Amino acid sequence: MATAPVETMPRHVQSVEEKVEVFRDLRVLHPRLIEAEEQLMAALHDCPRNSILYLYGPSGVGKTTLREKVERRILKEAAEELARNKGKIALVSVEAPSPDAGTFKWREHFKGILQCLDEPLIDLRVDHTGSKLAAGMLLAANNNARVAVAAYQTSVTTALRFRQPIALITDEAQHIAKVVSGRRLVDQLDVIKSVANGSNTPHILVGTYELLGLRNLNGQAARRSARGLL
Repeated sequence: MATAPVETMPRHVQSVEEKVEVFRDLRVLHPRLIEAEEQLMAALHDCPRNSILYLYGPSGVGKTTLREKVERRILKEAAEELARNKGKIALVSVEAPSPDAGTFKWREHFKGILQCLDEPLIDLRVDHTGSKLAAGMLLAANNNARVAVAAYQTSVTTALRFRQPIALITDEAQHIAKVVSGRRLVDQLDVIKSVANGSNTPHILVGTYELLGLRNLNGQAARRSARGLL
């Protein structure tokens, strides 16, 4: 019977405390985890550049461990290209912010992506018409949710298009499905599709079974997506 690979403990450990720390960091790779990793990498290699990939499962099953392994593989595969193209970034990995007052905050999510991209002057964005937001307009933009979100969405789409990451990975993506009463869940999916289309960047959404609420919204979303289950 085949056994799952185990990350081995270093041979030269000097103290009991170090042994305990190494044991805490030890990971045993379940065969199901290995299978999900291969499926996700295959889907990422074969999918159109504007695809949305879903990785979902219950809490504590190993989604974060799998995400970290996939990120390491992406970085390793992209090493040679990154050496040739200094403007390219291998991947963008963020955690969707926890909803405040029951609704997901796109502005905070987009700011996190821009920070991951090392974008300068994040607070000086452009609006959806392409006009610069001057310093005197910042307060108005911050107080106008539509203007602010449009500005950050435009900046994220543009930055991803020019930095050409292999994927944008969003952990805790079930937070995106949190909407206030009166707002349609399909609007949340439309934002993701818009960024994926405009940036030509595959999106990997990692989260709980609540992600199914996004994927199953319509036939177009299902056709453009692939899923993995842990």
